[in-house]
Amino acid sequence: MRYLIWTSDPDPTDDSYVEDFVYVFREGDAPARAEAERHVFGLFSRETWRRLLVEAGFQVTVRPLEHSEVEPGSVEVFVAVKGDG
Repeated sequence: MRYLIWTSDPDPTDDSYVEDFVYVFREGDAPARAEAERHVFGLFSRETWRRLLVEAGFQVTVRPLEHSEVEPGSVEVFVAVKGDG
């Protein structure tokens, strides 16, 4: 498989951008075939992320990322847990 990604920002005044993906597959002796996808991604503030997660029914906490290749205290992650019912 091979792939290409194009990133664009059709509206620089909003909080989203677009990525177009093209995948080319080759299996055995069959001719190559291509598939395409478009994804819209959001760039939101921390406050917006937390608000949206809470509105969707999640309990949100922020924790430091602990990883051997990350300086301690330099990166945080959201942990969102959705309760039953």
